[in-house]
Amino acid sequence: MLRDILFVYGQIHNTVRFPNLDLESSVHITNLVFSILRNARALHVGEAPNMIVCWGGHSINENEYLYARRVGTQLGLRELNICTGAVRVRWKRR
Repeated sequence: MLRDILFVYGQIHNTVRFPNLDLESSVHITNLVFSILRNARALHVGEAPNMIVCWGGHSINENEYLYARRVGTQLGLRELNICTGAVRVRWKRR
């Protein structure tokens, strides 16, 4: 895990590989995420793709969370590999 953290840090701060990196650009973020997944050996050449990338906003409401959880459960039941971004939820569970 430390290796991957150092790799991500290096990718973001490597001005040679990404001289004009714009973390507000979806194209730049997509390329960065692909590079990180490739380095972590999460993508395999010669195999049918089964990676689902779920990427969302920084906070979601309860209805969005419950929907995303149902979708994620169904993807998992189909034995797909799921890669998610961190999500902070604003509501409190009862």
